[in-house]
Parts: sequence; structure tokens; C-alpha cells
Amino acid sequence: MRPDDVPEMPAEAAGERFIFTGKPAIGGRPVPFQPKGNALPVFFLHIPRTSGGTVLRYLGKFWGPQAVVDGAETLLPQLLARRSETMATDVVSGHVPLVRWEFFTGSSAYRRVTVLRDPWARLVSHINCIGRFNDGEPIPPGPWAASWKTMAAAVSRTDFASRASMERLVRLWSPVEGGFDNLQVRMLLTGSMASMVKALVPRDVERAVQNLDTFSVVGLCEDQAGLQRRLGVLAGAGKSAPLVAFENAGKPSVLSVRNDLAREVLEPWFIADLELYTKAKAIAARQPG
Repeated sequence: MRPDDVPEMPAEAAGERFIFTGKPAIGGRPVPFQPKGNALPVFFLHIPRTSGGTVLRYLGKFWGPQAVVDGAETLLPQLLARRSETMATDVVSGHVPLVRWEFFTGSSAYRRVTVLRDPWARLVSHINCIGRFNDGEPIPPGPWAASWKTMAAAVSRTDFASRASMERLVRLWSPVEGGFDNLQVRMLLTGSMASMVKALVPRDVERAVQNLDTFSVVGLCEDQAGLQRRLGVLAGAGKSAPLVAFENAGKPSVLSVRNDLAREVLEPWFIADLELYTKAKAIAARQPG
């Protein structure tokens, strides 16, 4: 019998009720989320700057807006500290790396969905998003807030029209969780949270591809129609009228995708993602829809 097959058992902590699945000997890991049971449970692993807001609209369309809990990364500290009870929901969405998601007891009850984006375009969008924090836009709360503050300071010191300035940024940059360096690969790794900050090796890309191949839906930001169809199949919704095509609301602030010099210098930050993205296209093509 697998741990998740063991009947649920209530436990008491600080006067609150929490639900654990599996044997208590597994370290007493909390269950932050459990399916409500109204629909097929889904976890959307939201990689930043890959059209996540649009995907949430699709999930709301197929599962119902009330079924979707977004911003899981901001909820987890309370849930893991057992200051909140297990949340019953059929759709969970958030900037939660796969290695962290798999840590949670009961996470295997949720089918996995994610979306990848052209790595250079995603990196440019990420840098521009972080750059706006230097213009007065508040940094959202959550586990990556400190990282984003560090990243914003680094962006503010960089001249993206200067090779020397960008080379210095790449040379001196120390990866942080949720950072610029091949984030799509890092979000799909398993094993240890060190994968979010360590130096990547070719084997890491292979592992990310293997993990991605277990996802029920792999979408591409550039193919919103295909993504909608695959989500519809997963939800059992059949054919339905597509939503308005994705429109990228991000606006350049410090960097443009047409900056060929930056693309050359910053290549180390997306070269592993590029290999993953190429192989993700084949995975997506094999999926129903």
C-alpha cells in the first residue's frame, strides 16, 4: 500500500484540526491542500512571465472561478506552520517549484499543469517586470520578495546597452530562488531545493524534461488555442468556444526582445531553458487536444 492510500487521520495541534494522509512516521508533514471533490483536482505550476493570468482565466472557465485558489506560494507559510487548516480546493495555482510541491503529503492527488514560454522572451519579460519595482511598483509579498528586491537592485545598476555592464551582471550574479537564471528548468526540478540556486548541469535539463513528461497538460505561451483545447480535454468539457487570444500585457521598461547584444550576453541565463522548451514542444504535441 502506498502512503497516500492509507486512510486520512485527524491530528490536533494548538487546538486546530489538521488532516494528514499516510503514516505519521513520514515526519508529520502537513497537508496544505486537499481536493474538494467537485471536479478533477489540478495543480497549475505557474512559472513567472508565461501567461499565467490568462491560464487562470481558462481554469476558471473549465473548473469554475470559485474552484480556483491562486497565489499558493503566499498561503503556504501559514498552512505549513499549522496556523491555518488544510484548504479544500480542486484547483491550486502558484509560483511553487515542483520540488517543493512534491514535498507535501497528498500533492499527488492533483494532476499537474504548466506553461512554458520562449526562453528569451520570458527572460526579457521577467527583467522588465523586476525593473518596474525600481519605478515605485510594490514588490508582492511572498517567499520570493527578498529575492526580487535583490534582483531589482541588480537591474537598476545595469546598462542593457553596454556589453561591459551586462557582462559584469552575469559574472557577478549569484542565483536566488525565483531568479533570472534558467528559471523554467529550475521550477521543474526535483530532489532538493538547492536546485533553485545551484549551478545547472546537463543532467538537470534531462531531469526537468522527464518531470515535465509526467504533467497532464504542458502548454506553450505562444499556442494559447492548443493550451485551451488540452485544458478542456482534461476538464472533460469537450469542445467549447475559445476565449480571447492571449495578449501579453507586459510593457518594456529596461529591455527589448530586439536587443541582440543583450540576447548574446545574457544567453547563459536561458540556454538550458531553450533546450527544455524545444523538448517541451514535442511533449505538448503528444497530449490530447
